[in-house]
Amino acid sequence: MLKAKIKRTLISSSVRSMVFGSGAALALAIANPALADEAADEISILKEQLQIMMQRIEQLEQKQAQASKEQKDIQEDVAKVKDEVQTVPANVVTAGDDPGSWKLPGSNTSISLSGYIKGDLIYDLDADLGDTFFANAIPIDGTPRADQDNHTRLHARQSRLRVKTGTRLDDGVLLKTTFEGDFFGGGGNESLSNSSSFRIRHAFGEYKTPSGSLLIGQTWTNFGDFFYAPVVDFSGPAGQNFVRQGQIRYTLPSGISVSIENPETDGTGAAGRLGESRGGIGSDELPDLVVAWSGKGGAEGAYSDVSYKVSGVVRSLGVDGIAPAGTLLAGTRLNDTKTGWGVSAGGNWAFGDDGSFFTIGGTYGDGVGRYMLNGLANEIFVNPDGSIDTVKSWGLTSGVSLKTSDTSSVNLSYGHFENEDPFQSNGEKRLQTIHANYMMSPWPATNFGFEVIYGKREIAGGADGDAIRLQFGAQRNF
Repeated sequence: MLKAKIKRTLISSSVRSMVFGSGAALALAIANPALADEAADEISILKEQLQIMMQRIEQLEQKQAQASKEQKDIQEDVAKVKDEVQTVPANVVTAGDDPGSWKLPGSNTSISLSGYIKGDLIYDLDADLGDTFFANAIPIDGTPRADQDNHTRLHARQSRLRVKTGTRLDDGVLLKTTFEGDFFGGGGNESLSNSSSFRIRHAFGEYKTPSGSLLIGQTWTNFGDFFYAPVVDFSGPAGQNFVRQGQIRYTLPSGISVSIENPETDGTGAAGRLGESRGGIGSDELPDLVVAWSGKGGAEGAYSDVSYKVSGVVRSLGVDGIAPAGTLLAGTRLNDTKTGWGVSAGGNWAFGDDGSFFTIGGTYGDGVGRYMLNGLANEIFVNPDGSIDTVKSWGLTSGVSLKTSDTSSVNLSYGHFENEDPFQSNGEKRLQTIHANYMMSPWPATNFGFEVIYGKREIAGGADGDAIRLQFGAQRNF
């Protein structure tokens, strides 16, 4: 618009100049014919200048039009891109917030799938001890089972599937869920299909904020830890402190955590096996209460990395019901309660820069047998008069893992479980295990392990038995 006004102004001014110039030239021609030619030349020059100015104005108008068109095209392209972005289909899968995860279409939830396939080849030099090595299953010398030497077993029951999700809310809160299972459930046989039922290992949700996290569901007990070297066997050393169970747990940034957990009173004696989940008359009135403190630290020198945990548990243990048939107190109504307690502590110390480490852990308590590996049914004892006593017991584990290369290691674990009050002649007195293995990972996410396991069992009357197992495991993670 402005340029059009300038153009009209220039044309008007030039025309006036030409008119006035023409009039002056005509007057000069009449007054002095000699000047007529000179006036005509000036008029011609003015016309040429006017023509040049008109051409320049035309060129400016063309450039302005071209620029306007290019700007319009750019705006149209931007608008088109915006429309395309806004119209991305809701079912398109995109990368999630965590490594290896993806977003659930149409949501702000990241999901990941992981686990492994593991095959085990087991050879028992002594009696068949099953698909995992439990020291309390070792037969006592002189019994018929102790004479059943040599047994081979191949299975893939440890294979595992894990699903995790994470949803970050607008206020920075992170909601996480974990589901994991394996095939150590019941069912199946070795005659035809070798089927094994899938079972839940972990199923819990976490509400995580900068001030702390709340966990609800089933996972490892807050009382437990994993202070032993890697093993090929599925279970681990005797006396190791761990149980999976339902719980509600709150953890502070300082590493202090408090939980209430699923109770299960178990034991033996004049009323038989007491576990309520096994059909016994064990009483589960109150949840187990656990307080723990865990953390990590670093130091200069040989021990460059340390992790540790200290925990305690208080329990309500008792019986409430009629002793079942076939027991010493069959038909007798029992109702008694005791308080159980336990403490646990341990840690890992890494040395060097290659990933080698030493580990040790211990647990002691009165009525905490269920929380130690191979300690089932060693919590309370029902006396012939119907009263109950708690059972004092303790567990100790230690181990060392030595890296032999970037992809291999040699590992040694020792486990010990002992009852201080076995109460009966055939009650468990002492269990010991040694796991020695060589592990290697020749390819990424692929592990092989060769292990020798030795176990010894001693009952209260002094009789004992031992067993040796050879095991090979092949595992592919995904």
